[in-house]
Amino acid sequence: MVKKLTMVMISAALLLGLSSCAGITRSMLYFPGNDTRVPDLTGSRLLEIESGRNVSRGVFPPGDENLVVLSHGNGGTFYAQQDPARRWREAVFSVLIVEFPGYGISADSRLSETAIYRDAEAMIRHVMAQQGFASGQIVLSGHSLGTGVAVEMADRGLGRSLVLFTPYTSIEDIGAQSMPRWLVRLVLTDRFDSASKAPGIDLPALVIHGVRDDVVPFVFGEEISRIFPRGDLMRLDSGEHSFIYEVLDEAQWQAIVEFARSAR
Repeated sequence: MVKKLTMVMISAALLLGLSSCAGITRSMLYFPGNDTRVPDLTGSRLLEIESGRNVSRGVFPPGDENLVVLSHGNGGTFYAQQDPARRWREAVFSVLIVEFPGYGISADSRLSETAIYRDAEAMIRHVMAQQGFASGQIVLSGHSLGTGVAVEMADRGLGRSLVLFTPYTSIEDIGAQSMPRWLVRLVLTDRFDSASKAPGIDLPALVIHGVRDDVVPFVFGEEISRIFPRGDLMRLDSGEHSFIYEVLDEAQWQAIVEFARSAR
């Protein structure tokens, strides 16, 4: 009886420990902060629609018949995409910036990988319906964590091409750099497994990655660019991760714009 009780106590302790670890891994993945600012772009408006138990939010400034959808990284809100959005607007694109649930003005919404996907898809489909965009007019772009969102949207049949800034293969691969893979698999709740989806996404995909990036190492961008059937890689001689738009020279930026405008 004592032996049985001891085993129950040990099992309970392990379960509690694993639950705690899962919470820790999620808190290590998402850094919502408390920035509730809304991107302010000429002609833009805040969109709010119901998405399951959440309210999906985004900002849409219209441009031409091409729409770029921007998904931000894990350490900022959609306000961090204001300057990149301005650059896309100057290149005469319409822009949709999607906010993640649990972030910024959507802090009241439940945060998870599934919820992020659901809210992003709901917002994209809303803009498609209201503004008359077809999938063949949409460029899906993400930065860091947001690249996983862009890849998932492509996997769901949205978009004509991908523009991915500092992407990864999966969160499991990132975690396995600092802890045993078996432990990562055991406690990881949100996987953002772009590598498993990429082979089935027959869209042009441009990966932009700095060779000295010390947040998401260049090797991940290099690998994911090879996994896409129509992947291409732009190597930057930079260690920048969070502000990668700012280290692009004019020729590199124009090459990205041309890819976004013409790749189908």
